[in-house]
Amino acid sequence: MKLLKIVAVAVALTPVCSLADGFNGFYLGATAGGVFAKEKGTGYDVTSGTESWSHQTEPGGAVLGLKGGYSKLLPNKVLLGIEAGYENRSSNRDGAYQTLNGVIDPTVRKTTKLLAASVVQARIGYAFNPQTVAYVSAGYSRVKVNGRYEDVGLNSE
Repeated sequence: MKLLKIVAVAVALTPVCSLADGFNGFYLGATAGGVFAKEKGTGYDVTSGTESWSHQTEPGGAVLGLKGGYSKLLPNKVLLGIEAGYENRSSNRDGAYQTLNGVIDPTVRKTTKLLAASVVQARIGYAFNPQTVAYVSAGYSRVKVNGRYEDVGLNSE
């Protein structure tokens, strides 16, 4: 698992295709790697305020995506840019039984699956030389997650 995380980071940091001249122009890239998440839920009794139920799932899996953007290097070496991307996440559907009042409830199962993510971000930076730039970015990301509760019930046979 640790090797998969290292490979995912290396692939994410490697540029795939650049139509840019130096740091100026359009670029297109691909994303490949892994995603690992943790989803926790807790419910409280409205009259007493004590925890009544909880669950935790840890979906994970492969990520494949595309991203593209535009950068402009100003004469004072300030870099401005914008980027958008989309990732398809083929994660496993992780599930766990809900805990009710501290006891595992075998009749209710919570499952979670990561489906996709999209991002739009802007960046500003400084070009130290023709090969090195440092920048910060900020933006908006949206992740699509499928979660559901399954009433497993008890087999009465």
